[in-house]
Amino acid sequence: MIIMVTQSPTWLDAQSGNYILNISVWTPLPGEFCGNALPIETSGDYIGTTVDKVNDYAPSESDCTGYSQAAGPDTAYAISLGENEYFYAEVTPDDSSDAAIYVVTDCNDIDTTCVAGSDSGNPENVLVGEPGDYFLIVDGYSSTVAYPYTLTVQFGSLEPMPNNDCTTATEIVIDELGENRASRRTNHQHHRLLHVRYWGLQCFDSG
Repeated sequence: MIIMVTQSPTWLDAQSGNYILNISVWTPLPGEFCGNALPIETSGDYIGTTVDKVNDYAPSESDCTGYSQAAGPDTAYAISLGENEYFYAEVTPDDSSDAAIYVVTDCNDIDTTCVAGSDSGNPENVLVGEPGDYFLIVDGYSSTVAYPYTLTVQFGSLEPMPNNDCTTATEIVIDELGENRASRRTNHQHHRLLHVRYWGLQCFDSG
């Protein structure tokens, strides 16, 4: 950092004297920016506050939180998801402050990269289920809203459900037809059921 004290304007060139230079150095608190976002890697309750923070981020479009502003001081968290993972996050203020929460992939482009957000009445919550690196911002609706809070985060698995696609299809063995009319009718009904169930997956074997 360089501070330069220049001479006064030309029409005051004749004046000189002593002066006092006051310098204040501001050290950002953890989570003040996405560059020093607080990492979240495990499920649990995270105690935080937007008190003594400043308003660094705010959506300007209503598509993100439902409102075209979140002008309060904010705190940033960093969360990463792998394949078949999701996280659910819920922020609950300690008081009646009007909280807001949203998740983005680029803090310099809140509106375009917002993937989830909420400002609809406490507690506020979001759910994200795509792999990637995210920033979760705890914010407030107006510039006067700063509050302590509890941020609850739950990680989970999105393992494919059985029969979700051909790779997870359930194998069902049907006895050979021909014992008697009743058995043929039963197996024929099973055949129709399986055919309808797997038709859209294009992995039905009628052999």
